[in-house]
Amino acid sequence: MDAKHMLRDLLVYHDHFNRAILELLIAHQDRVDERAHPLFCHILNAQRIWNNRLRGKTSSSPFETFPLENALVVQEENHRTTLSLLGDMDPNAVISYQNTKGQSFQNTAGDILLHVCNHTTHHRAQIVSMLRAADITPPVSDYIFFKRGF
Repeated sequence: MDAKHMLRDLLVYHDHFNRAILELLIAHQDRVDERAHPLFCHILNAQRIWNNRLRGKTSSSPFETFPLENALVVQEENHRTTLSLLGDMDPNAVISYQNTKGQSFQNTAGDILLHVCNHTTHHRAQIVSMLRAADITPPVSDYIFFKRGF
C-alpha cells in the first residue's frame, strides 16, 4: 500500500470514529464532563487549520467552540476537504506554513496529515476517558478492529 492509500485509510478511520464519538457526546451532553465539548471542537478546528495550511491559507483559532449539533457538518466538511487535498497532492510535497505564534516551518504533506491523525487520536482518547467516567460505553476504536470491518 502506498502512502496516499495509507493516509486515506487513516482519514476514513478517523472520520468514522469521530462521528461515533460525536453521536455519543450529543446524546449524553448532560452526563459527560463539560471539557469534552470544547475538546471535540478543538479536534475539528485543528484539522481545519491544517487543511488551510495545506492550501497555503491562513488559519483560524484552534479553540473556537460551536454547538455540538453543528460539529457533524464541520466533521463532514473537514473530511471531504482533507480527502480532496490528499487526492490532489504528493504526500512528499514540502509545505511551508506558519503556526499560531507566527513561526515559519516546513513539513511534508504526508507528515502533516499523520500529525492530524495523531492529534485526533490523542484528544479523542481523552474524550473516551470522559465518556467512561460518565458510565457511557464508547465504541471499540482500535484501527485493526476497524480494518477487520468490525
